[in-house]
Amino acid sequence: MLRVVIEEKWRNAQVPVEKGRQVVVNTLGNLAHIGSFHWSVAMGACIAQSSSMAMPAREFVNMTRECSLSLLVLYATFLSDLIRVARVDSTVADALKGLNQIVHTGVALNKQDEEWAYQNDLKIMTSYGTTETGPMMCSRLGTDPLSRLLRPFPGANPLFIPYKSMDDDAEEDGYYHSNDLFEPLEDGWIYRGRAGDWIKTLGGFCDTKSIEDNVRKTCADIIHDAVVVGTGRLHVCLVVESAVNGLNDEEKLALSRTIIDRTAEFNTRLFKHERVQDPKLVLVVDKGALPRTKEKGNVQRSAVERMFLEQLDLIAGTL
Repeated sequence: MLRVVIEEKWRNAQVPVEKGRQVVVNTLGNLAHIGSFHWSVAMGACIAQSSSMAMPAREFVNMTRECSLSLLVLYATFLSDLIRVARVDSTVADALKGLNQIVHTGVALNKQDEEWAYQNDLKIMTSYGTTETGPMMCSRLGTDPLSRLLRPFPGANPLFIPYKSMDDDAEEDGYYHSNDLFEPLEDGWIYRGRAGDWIKTLGGFCDTKSIEDNVRKTCADIIHDAVVVGTGRLHVCLVVESAVNGLNDEEKLALSRTIIDRTAEFNTRLFKHERVQDPKLVLVVDKGALPRTKEKGNVQRSAVERMFLEQLDLIAGTL
């Protein structure tokens, strides 16, 4: 697999190389991570080691100045953190604009940050892959909507089949199932999240990702992050990290009501069992309170369900 990744896949990753400019890429994880070491071998790139995957904005700027960083590779969660700072700090914005390419992977970049990136001429590209298979698909550099579609790398042959839950009794078919969901469009694919982004409530299935993305878009100034939970329950519940820590009960209620007001129009387009229309269904916690995966930094939905089980039971009892 190593030979295929280096010789076939990464060499078709559309990295624009300026004449006379050495390609310098950051470490995505440790030095041996597929997003770090393999880039350098395939492209003849130098590696600038960051202090962590969640690269602080100031460290990123210094890496562009001191290490001549030209290719930024990040999980989308951490790229969103940089974009959040870049919105209010022109130094960070200029550093992002000065890169030859930005590759994000791991989870989907939320729509608001993606639009900001394209509107501000960031040269971004989405890469999709798994630990088991290596990189499989990527988008193209460009600002038109079709450039954002994922297409298989030359040499990669992913098979797209209708989703079927793979439980313990499922018959083995010889394929590795990633549980990622895609929608076909033109000659490419749109990433629609993982099977775990759809939860089953008593009323039916709920597309949690679309709800979370809308909350992040409409409430970006008052929340840090959001996750929808409610597996097996009558109502889904929105758990949000507030942008400001230490809110009292009255302030949390006011925040919940603001979220309900801002998402009211979006809720009209959802099925009844997907709607969060009552402030009681919004649980406000401090920034950083939600459990996240160590590597990619995305919120762990099942862990949130367990962590706030008592509060969710209390909410259910009041409706």
